Amino acid sequence: MDEESIVLPSDHLDGSSWTFQNPKENRVVKKIESVGTPLNEIINSPIRRGIMTGYNDALIIDRELRDSLINKNPNLRPLIQKFLSGENVLRYTSEFSDEYLLWLHDDIDIDNFPALRSYLLEYKSKLEERTERGKQWYQLRPCDYYAEFEEDKIVFPEVSKRTRFTLDNDGYFLNKTAFFFVEDDWYFVAKLNSKLAEFFLHNISSMMRGGYYMNSATYVNQTPLIPPKSVSRDTADTLRDHAKEISKSKNSRRKLNTYLIDHLGTYETNSTLGEISLIQPPKQTDESIMAATSADRENLRVGSARVNRESPNTVMIKATARYKPEDKDAYETDQWGYTETKYLPVFKIIDLTEQEADIIEHFVPVAVNEASGFANFRETATKTNSLIDRLKAIELPDIGDVADDLENYLQTKKRAEELDEKIEKTDQLIDEIVYDLYELTDEEIEIVESAVADD
Repeated sequence: MDEESIVLPSDHLDGSSWTFQNPKENRVVKKIESVGTPLNEIINSPIRRGIMTGYNDALIIDRELRDSLINKNPNLRPLIQKFLSGENVLRYTSEFSDEYLLWLHDDIDIDNFPALRSYLLEYKSKLEERTERGKQWYQLRPCDYYAEFEEDKIVFPEVSKRTRFTLDNDGYFLNKTAFFFVEDDWYFVAKLNSKLAEFFLHNISSMMRGGYYMNSATYVNQTPLIPPKSVSRDTADTLRDHAKEISKSKNSRRKLNTYLIDHLGTYETNSTLGEISLIQPPKQTDESIMAATSADRENLRVGSARVNRESPNTVMIKATARYKPEDKDAYETDQWGYTETKYLPVFKIIDLTEQEADIIEHFVPVAVNEASGFANFRETATKTNSLIDRLKAIELPDIGDVADDLENYLQTKKRAEELDEKIEKTDQLIDEIVYDLYELTDEEIEIVESAVADD
């Protein structure tokens, strides 16, 4: 995330005297506090912030440079650590993006590593200007807890929309947009990712632009948890097992590429959407904005599209229209002054083969999203082309050319949906256990669920 977009909280920095705007939510928060114990009173080590390098451009490197430096001097290996930013810390898992930290602490003399020294000399002036540095111009600032990065720990981002805690058993070093505390127990991950914990944190932490929340140590430390020793062993183990299962499923899900275009690769085309079979216009099409041109309404364009599969051989194309209303005060508009309609029926296509219906169902939304001439689709209406015309002009892949690739995509998508469903159900099981541990009533559960859904 762009650090300039982050608005740091200016109140409640001491973690005391929390105030709430919603009385019902306030009552639930107070009950959660009465049942649980603040996290910082349960864990054995404090919450730590990730590393501030002072100049990432030099001290964070990619895999290619890492391999090159290590090939020239294998002794550098322990000084080049896998590095995670807050945006790479997800719920129950993390996503390593091949970034590495030059871990140049105060015991390091780069004169012992000629290749590294040669590389860093290119950045010497910038590294010398840092306030976050050690005694030598290339060193990181001193830190008492460097060794803790290599331990098993629970990590979370400083800023997120949802709670995103996971267990790191790989010894990742973290940048300043992430926090951690040393703990090797999925029990804590399950509790902290629950809707109840998210509800509590969102009530006490600062909300920023775009629906993001600040998850600094100040706030997370206050989260009331029931210590694992205070619940039955079966319950604690069940939470651990559920958390592990979600982590495993998420890691499997991440390996699945569900982007259709990657599966299809290079392909031939032989028909457009308007030519493939029998088009059936909806009633009163001429009155729909989809039939309008730029002569009727300026700045008219297709927003997004979706395809409803009405039967194995029939699809309904729906789309939204975007335009700039004359009376902007009467409509909700985006930063560019556009308003967007709900999904409207454009046309139905009947008498398709199942494969033709498959490719239309999955290809058309992607083509519209890509826009800019992809598959001969242009999103803007002209004086002679309505939005309907633009959608009819989408060029479809030749079924014979992509049949195998399409089948592979459909199987991949089905597997991804199965994993998504499994993750969602397991998440719900965790929430049910947590609600029960805090003895929330049905009404209180509804308050929590509603508040989290609104976020």
